[in-house]
Amino acid sequence: MLYIQKYDEVVLPEEFHQINNICAILFDQIVDVFRYDDYKNFTSHKILFDDNLKREKIEGFKSEDDLINFLLENNLSSELNDALTKKICSAIISDFSHFVYEAISAAKKCKTTVAFSLLRKPFTDELTILERLFIDPEGFIENYYIEGDIDKYDPSNNKTKNKINHFDLIDRCKKKMKYNLLIFSSLIHDIRYEKSFKGAIQELTNKSIHLVTNHKHYKTEAKDLNFIFDAVSNVDQYLHAFYTNTYYLLLYSTSLIDELYFRFLTSEEHKTLRKSKALRRLISMILVRNLTEETEEFRILDVILSVFESNKMYCSNCEFEFIPTGTDLEFFFFEENIKCPHCLGFAINSEADLEAFVSRFDVILNVKFRE
Repeated sequence: MLYIQKYDEVVLPEEFHQINNICAILFDQIVDVFRYDDYKNFTSHKILFDDNLKREKIEGFKSEDDLINFLLENNLSSELNDALTKKICSAIISDFSHFVYEAISAAKKCKTTVAFSLLRKPFTDELTILERLFIDPEGFIENYYIEGDIDKYDPSNNKTKNKINHFDLIDRCKKKMKYNLLIFSSLIHDIRYEKSFKGAIQELTNKSIHLVTNHKHYKTEAKDLNFIFDAVSNVDQYLHAFYTNTYYLLLYSTSLIDELYFRFLTSEEHKTLRKSKALRRLISMILVRNLTEETEEFRILDVILSVFESNKMYCSNCEFEFIPTGTDLEFFFFEENIKCPHCLGFAINSEADLEAFVSRFDVILNVKFRE
């Protein structure tokens, strides 16, 4: 379990408990697809046919490959792209979540070198495939399944002909996202790929995996070995680097993965769920603002608090009206609900209650910043 309860005995210094738990909540937003029926239309795929002859043929399929070949042979490209997008996304997200889970688990135990080493695959290679499936699913399916050209879908391919422009891909993803407030393309890119960005993924993962590194931006000092002698004495510094990077990359990853989920989940209930998840991610920025530098854009966090604290809440449980506080906002992030100060029960008790609450923040959620 990633979340640290109040009386849990853990070796992680207390100053990192909150950021750990914020990362745990963002992680849960990703893996909810494997736990709740709300997402069943993403983890399964229905294809409807009117032709009786085709139905008879389909009933004789012995494997998933038979169905895929049938879609190919009958030029049903839209159905094929949707089916393969769901299949690939589900597999990638599952593996992505395993690595991130173990990385945070290692950080909780102050095993920072192990934690760093687990970040590269999910946040560089796997996230790149998810980005491509979001921006151009047809193009990726063409490269991956129709052509089967490894060079065209390898996320770490650095060959000039098919080299990926990672900044452009990230920026296109950000611009296409419905909710992207306080996600900055340049920062996401630099944390993941910029070798000169001190304390980011390239330096941390390379130095955690290799005892000696020769790159000019993170060259091993003479008579030293990477992370071996100072991993204990500088553990707070390493934990800060781990959680800061992991939090912001999870913020982006969760936003991106939600776009993939909600492409196929479009009911009114799903729209409320999508908005609620986006609001919780936005609230997380308030909770970690002590780890970030204040900028003009970050004044939006004060606006969120102002909107939250200037509107009365109605408890559908005991019908009590009250004005919420910033503490209630934090409670909503962790519990996706508000506690009534009168009856001490949950004030939000239905889909309609949740929709009414999250809709207060529509204007803020839909703000688009230019970098």
